[in-house]
Amino acid sequence: MAQKPKQKQRQWRAQRERQAIKAAALDLARVTPAGEELGAHLVRLTVPVIARLVTEGEPDMRCASCAFRLGTVPNGCPQTGMDAMKAVLEGVPFYCHLRHAPVPTLCHGWYAGRVALRGTRTLCPWPFSKEEA
Repeated sequence: MAQKPKQKQRQWRAQRERQAIKAAALDLARVTPAGEELGAHLVRLTVPVIARLVTEGEPDMRCASCAFRLGTVPNGCPQTGMDAMKAVLEGVPFYCHLRHAPVPTLCHGWYAGRVALRGTRTLCPWPFSKEEA
């Protein structure tokens, strides 16, 4: 009996998340004390909003290795934290690094950050990391 498309999609996402977690575990060298401090501020900004959104019927769709989830490698990586903070403050879309097929999906932590700021935008003096190269 063939699997339903939604079940296949869920299994594919779960497998992709497991692979990302394994890859991130191998990349712990990116985590720094400054990155962890910045990541804690990202979480402090977004978790209360995510909790409120959940009570309003919006599920918490952050992936297992989200930059807006405390203790993940991306959450402790200064480069990712600076990019995530800049994207939230400037209102520039920040996409989930796991859920990008078949179309990119906005990061749910980024969305919560934008809700927390109520649509205000602030320009940051630093470039996105990809612009530095």
